[in-house]
Order: sequence, then structure tokens, then C-alpha cells
Amino acid sequence: MRERYIGVDTGGTFTDLVALTPGGLVHHKLSSTPDGPYRAVLDGIAEALEGGALLPGDRIAHGTTVATNAILTGNVARAVLVTTLGFEDVLEIGRQDRPALYDLEVRSPEPLIPRDRRFGIAERIGPEGQVERALLPGSEEITALIDRISALDPPPEAIAICLLHSYANAAHEQIVADALSESLPEIPITRSSVLIPLFREYERSSTVVVNSSVQPIMGRYLGALRDGIGAADLVITTSSGGSLSSERAAREPVHTLLSGPAAGVAGALAVARRAGFEKILTFDMGGTSTDVALCDGTIRQTTEGGLEGYPLLIEQIDMHTVGAGGGSLARIDRGGALNVGPQSAGADPGPLAYGRRSPGPDGEGVTVTDANLLLGRLPAGGLLGGTMELDTDAAHSGLRALASAAARSPEARQLTPEETAEGVVRVAITTMATALRKISVERGKDPREYVLVAFGGAGAMHAAALAAEIGVDRVLIPREPGLLSAVGTLVAGLRVDRAQTVLGSDAVKDAAALDEIWSRLEEEALEGLEEAGVSREECTLGRRVDLRYRGQSFELTVEVPGQGEAGTVELGEKMKARFAAAHLERYGYDRPGIAVELVSLRVEGHGPGAADLDTLLPRIGDTDPDAPRIAGGEFTIGEFPTWPMIWDGMSLDTPQIPGERLTPGLKLRGPLLIHEFSATTIVPPDAGIEVGSYGDLLLTLDG
Repeated sequence: MRERYIGVDTGGTFTDLVALTPGGLVHHKLSSTPDGPYRAVLDGIAEALEGGALLPGDRIAHGTTVATNAILTGNVARAVLVTTLGFEDVLEIGRQDRPALYDLEVRSPEPLIPRDRRFGIAERIGPEGQVERALLPGSEEITALIDRISALDPPPEAIAICLLHSYANAAHEQIVADALSESLPEIPITRSSVLIPLFREYERSSTVVVNSSVQPIMGRYLGALRDGIGAADLVITTSSGGSLSSERAAREPVHTLLSGPAAGVAGALAVARRAGFEKILTFDMGGTSTDVALCDGTIRQTTEGGLEGYPLLIEQIDMHTVGAGGGSLARIDRGGALNVGPQSAGADPGPLAYGRRSPGPDGEGVTVTDANLLLGRLPAGGLLGGTMELDTDAAHSGLRALASAAARSPEARQLTPEETAEGVVRVAITTMATALRKISVERGKDPREYVLVAFGGAGAMHAAALAAEIGVDRVLIPREPGLLSAVGTLVAGLRVDRAQTVLGSDAVKDAAALDEIWSRLEEEALEGLEEAGVSREECTLGRRVDLRYRGQSFELTVEVPGQGEAGTVELGEKMKARFAAAHLERYGYDRPGIAVELVSLRVEGHGPGAADLDTLLPRIGDTDPDAPRIAGGEFTIGEFPTWPMIWDGMSLDTPQIPGERLTPGLKLRGPLLIHEFSATTIVPPDAGIEVGSYGDLLLTLDG
């Protein structure tokens, strides 16, 4: 193998890398650099390659949080919105639904583009594409628009164009874009008719605005990254669990908002399938947040997602995120209750255990990581293979102060630092269990029928307690779970999604026109895949369709059966049958006899991943056959050092076992602490593990 493949996942606390080189597989983890995320990526690549330069043909797959963090922190670019006259306030009007029904002080997020930077232009396209009010090149409206945008101080960094019903006729958006490009050639422009030609004015406007608001930021980041990696190929993981070219990611960064978490789901499903499991709940706990998803053999997608209250029409993995991670901050609220998250200590200064700061008088700065350290649930030798020492005294001091703050509440008793630490972990577990129930129980799925796949830097540490909380009795923990998202960036295939609204069309009567739209979308998807460096022969395409019952205001997406049957009566009936089945599964009922309407056509374009899972995570012994390992049946507690671990108020002498010593087929009972370079697995006293042939751990809880 001459090419080298490098997977990179940038998180809020750590940046993870997996490098596949002719010399073997390299795992690496280093602290993120929030002030310049590309620096940690370039430093990590240099360290993983031991200082060697990247070469043409090397391939880098990257899951990034740059666009996400820009939205979360509000540090977005100065953008401008051009819309149809009279629709400048769509972003603020939104929908009538309330995010919290009984909260009298609920506040919607501030629009990313303020009112004085939203401009209406006199034009009108009807819902069927008819021109109601013409807009001509060089007209007074165009000239006035250019003058108003050019006069802005400070000047805009990006322009979003979203005209009414442009999904049905993009001519006016094209006229506006051409004029602005000629007058302001340095400013990137996003057209809704190119990015997402879909109906629903508010959601389409929001998506285009989000894209423009992060486009300059993502462009600068990817530009710096490309300068650093030279001639190596770079692809970016998308929110749908695939990858696209870095050039397209710079133009359409809205597709990368769930980049890192999506890579983790892709990696988790690949590992689970190899282990023989199709129905899984993924549990990705990092330093800042926890992401969960449900997979029934495939990754479930949605187009009804959003971020921080901003709706998005893009394809994304159907997952749920909560602010509970290793760095989540604990505090006592005004009512005396213990709260954990969503605020996080981040990468810098990080938890108290990192030794970079002292706790506040009321335990300010205490995190979930500090609680786990005090409970003996982290390796005694420190993190990252012992290269990162932990400050137990700082964690103890912070938890003692937090316990004192809690004791000031009426009728509260004084807790020990250890009891407080268990409380911090228990609150975090409850938050994460709520997230898992949202994507299972609230969708009509029984979590007890699924296997929990735990990964991320803190996932395996909390997996057993979380599984017990939601009633799951089996947990699959991949080898090096803290690096699985980086692995996922490489195993996730390339993916380009295209869509077009076709409201009012008939699957049979308009067969030829629909087939023409599908064919155009397929061509666009193929062009996007080619841009990422794959040939058309390596690509596969899939057609899907959004359907709804007449009178409904929402739709469901189903696969189109029989690619060669477009337009036949039989195909229309098959699509309706699939829709009815999907509706029954999702909502518990269907409506026989009610007309089914076409809403949108969709195309998925898929290309190969950079590397296969068996190469990245091979069988145990394939790469290190002479490594000392535990022989089956020969494990004794005295063979490894023990360390006290507190579990449910009991102090247990717990063996600390290096993960590389485990042998396929080995079965062990808890309590155990298994430490690897990227993560720590806790096996409680009421559980056991079995080691798989690839180093995966199947943890089973006693019934």
C-alpha cells in the first residue's frame, strides 16, 4: 500500500486521529485548539506520521465542528439576505409552534442576519413556477439592491438569496446572483434554488441563512487546512453520515453541522454489523456533549432537524444531542438542586483534574471527569496511555466545595465528596437516558430490543450505568472506542444528496417529467461525487420520494422501488404502500382510502469509503501476534494492579487491565477497569464481558 489514509475527528476537548500507513495503523489523540482548530489537526497528522510530509495520493477524511461551533457561540460571519419584497421578516415570524409549551418566558433564537441586513426586492414567482411580477436584468430594482448592499458598513462577508417559490422557478434568483457576482465578486453567494430547491419558505430561508453565516468561516478553515496538507486529498464528513469534497464543504458548509457525530454513527453501525448486530442504539459521549441515534440495520435520516433553534432542510442523521460530556460542569442551582451541563469546561482550561485551574468556593469548575476520577473510574496512571497525568487533589477539593454548597440548602445533609461525585455522575446518566428514550421510546421503539454501542472518550466509562437505566442488557464497546468517530470518517462512503419539490405532480400522469427531474438530480449527485475524486463507475444512486396524505402538513420519505418502473401505475401503488407502512410504524396508524400526494423527489449518490473497517480495526493478533495477552481461563486478580473504585456507595478493589492484553473469547466478571489509549471501560460488579475476535467487548448486565 503506497497511499496513506488518515481519519480526523475534531471534538470540543480532544482531536482524534487514525492513520493507516504502509508501516501499520497509528492511533493518536491530542487536545483540541479552539482558537485555531486546524492547528490540532495539522499537529496531530505530523505526530501520527512521525514528522513525515503528506504526499499526493494520501487521503484525509475529516469530521469537523467548525461550522457547528460558529452557530453555537454566535460567532458567525456578517451576512446579507436578499428575499422577495414583504418577506424580510420570515426569519423572525417563523412558525407558531412553541419550543416549550408552558414557558411564558420562552425566547426564539435571534436571527443570524439582523433586520437592517435583510433586503426585499420587488419580484414574484408563483407556487407552480409562473411569473407573477417580473424581474429583469439591469432593472432599477437590481441597481438599487446593489447600491444598498455596497453601502453597508461593515461590508458583508456573504450573501444569501432566497426568493419566494424559487424551488419552482429559479430564474429570478439567477438574475440577482449574476448581478451581485459581477458587482461584488469577492463575496460568496448562496442561492436557495441551488442549495435546497424545496418548499417551506421559513425552513428554506433558515437553511440558506445558516449556510451563508458560516460559509466564510468554513472557507478560511478549510483553506488553512488545505495549505497545511498540500497535495493530499481532503474530504469532509457530512451530517448525513457520508463525505463530500472539501471544495463543496466550503461552498455548502450547512451539510457539515453534525459532521463529527455523524461519523461516529457510521463507525458504530459498521462495527455492530461486523459483530452480528443490526438493531443498535449508538451512544457517543465526548468531552462536551453526548450524541445518540437509533439504527434498524441502516442509519435513519431526517430532513426535519435543526441546530440551536434554527431549522434545517438538509439530510442529516436522525440523532439527539444533550449537553452531557466528560467536561460538563456541575453546579448547585438556586433551589439547592444539583445540575450537570450543558455548560462545559471545554479543552482549555478543561476539568479540574487537568491541573490548569483551582475550584471556586462553591465548587465551580467541577466536571463529570473530576467526579469519575474521585470515584476511581479513571486509570491510576492517567489518560492517553499515561502521558496525561490527572490531579486527584484538585478534583477532591472541588467536589468537597460542591458538597458544602449543596449542604446550605434547607434540610439538606452534608455529603462526602465521594457521595457528591456519585450524584454528579448519576445526574449525567439521567440526562443521557432521557436522550436515548427520545430516539427510541418516543418513536415507538423498545430500547430493550437493541444493543447499546458505546464509544467516544467517555462512552465506555458510563455505558453499563446507562444501559441499566434504560433497561438494555447488552453493550457493545468497540476497540479504542475514543477513536471510533475518526474511524467512521474513513469507513463512511462518499455521499451527495439532491432534492426537488414537485408539489401537485401525479406519479402516473407526470411520469416523464418526474423521471426527467430524477435524472437531473442523479447527474448533480454524480458531479458532486466526481468532485470528491471518484469515477462514475464506483458510484451508486438511489431514488427516494417524499409523500403525505392529502391534508397533512408533513411528509415521510420512502425509497422508490424498481428504478426502471418510473411512471407506471404499479410503481405508484408500490410507493403508496411503502408510505403507508412507514406512516404506521412512525405514528401507529395509516389511513386507507385517503389520497397520497407527491411532495419532493430525492436522490442519494454514494461512493466508496477511504478504507474498510477490517483494515482499520483488524482481528486481534493480525498486527501484533507477539503481544503478551491474557490466556483464556488463566486470569487472576493478582496479575494486575488494583485500585479502589466506588460503585453504589461501595469501595471495590478493581483490577486495572490494559486493553491490549485481552484475548478473543476471554470472559471476565466485574468489577474491572479496562484502559486503552483513547478511553476507559468500566465493568461493574453485576456485569461481565466477552472479548470478540476484533477486540470488541460485549458487556452483559445481570438480569
